[in-house]
Amino acid sequence: MKTVKNLSSRLVTLRLNSGQAVILPPKTSLSNVMDQDVEQNAKVQKLIDLGVISIPKGEQYEKAGDKEEARKKQSEKKQVKIGKK
Repeated sequence: MKTVKNLSSRLVTLRLNSGQAVILPPKTSLSNVMDQDVEQNAKVQKLIDLGVISIPKGEQYEKAGDKEEARKKQSEKKQVKIGKK
């Protein structure tokens, strides 16, 4: 289970992978969100990258900078594999 925090001063609508839409009031959090509802969800990731929402450390997304580092490492691995072929 995940906790999603709205960091903005506006209402935020989250479209979860289950198809459910959740409205978060400003500066509030929603707990007990199913892992599969936020994992591999491009819309949730975009809101995290923009700093609109957060999912606390130890959960799926820590912060935008950590996600960028993971992408760089993954692209480096792909380059190594391509070079070996």
